[in-house]
Amino acid sequence: HPVILDAPETISFETPNANTIIVKGIDKQQVGALAAGDFSQQELDTARAGLLSDLRAMHDSPGRLDEFLTGRAVENLPQDPDALAAALRRVTKEDVRQAAAAVTPDTVCTLEEDA
Repeated sequence: HPVILDAPETISFETPNANTIIVKGIDKQQVGALAAGDFSQQELDTARAGLLSDLRAMHDSPGRLDEFLTGRAVENLPQDPDALAAALRRVTKEDVRQAAAAVTPDTVCTLEEDA
């Protein structure tokens, strides 16, 4: 079934091939606000708490843990969930600002046929 969306003026679509749609313009304001440091320490702490909770919950799901570790191995990223949580606890507001400043927001969707 086709999905038909009227895109806001700030969003554009590209279709470089029959199976890919590139959506550009999503979250540029949010990324810009992060890059400008326009967020509070409380917002950072709340986001961090949510991510830490997800990492803790991973230990209760062998499938999620396997998927996480396999993905990390494929990308040659050595951190296990506990090491990633420790690194996450060290992230500062300035770290977030610098990371956001380096982002070029876009979204790529790949279309696949149903079996």
